[in-house]
Amino acid sequence: MADSPVPPVTRRESPRTLVLLAAGGALLVLAPMLLRLLVMEAFKVPSPAMMPTLLVGDHFFVSKLPFRPRRGEVIVFRYPLDPSVDYVKRVVALAGDTVQLRDGHLSINGVDLSRPAPSGTCEEALEGEPALDWPCEVWAEGGGSYPYQVIENARHDPFGPFTVPPATVFVLGDNRPNSSDSRAWGAVPLANVKGSALYVWWSSGGGGVRWNRIFHSIR
Repeated sequence: MADSPVPPVTRRESPRTLVLLAAGGALLVLAPMLLRLLVMEAFKVPSPAMMPTLLVGDHFFVSKLPFRPRRGEVIVFRYPLDPSVDYVKRVVALAGDTVQLRDGHLSINGVDLSRPAPSGTCEEALEGEPALDWPCEVWAEGGGSYPYQVIENARHDPFGPFTVPPATVFVLGDNRPNSSDSRAWGAVPLANVKGSALYVWWSSGGGGVRWNRIFHSIR
């Protein structure tokens, strides 16, 4: 006589296990949104105003944790003339500082922070991007505490002196001749600052993916 079939065993989850599974699933769904809302946010560079630090087509993360902007730091903020638009620039001066630009030199409180870069060309600084249609110079700024490079033209448009108002920061683009910044529309209120730029997580241009820029720190 054939054996009687054995009925399948049905596993029953306890109510506590079901709650934990549901919570875990919700966390997986919500974690990316919470990360974007509370910790960091992704942005894409649409213009050449921050070359050579940021190139058109760079995708980068911004930390949204509370911080106080420092001189030399690259930040994202709501454009003062249209808060629905986000801008990315470099903080060069804080409240109470006096800013002046003369002959390509950036001075903060009378201290010259600029000098022509000791070596390198604009082609090298721009990492093979298309050549600029104006005479380009590479300058080093910031001194030992926060060194970075900017690109200038031979005209060296003057600015200032200008004293930064309370509760604001003064920002400039690293591509000085091709940047709309605090020289044109004034200092940025601290309330408009969204966060500090961290690193490039993806980059592509006319030549394809820029693999050398992936996970490139923004300084």
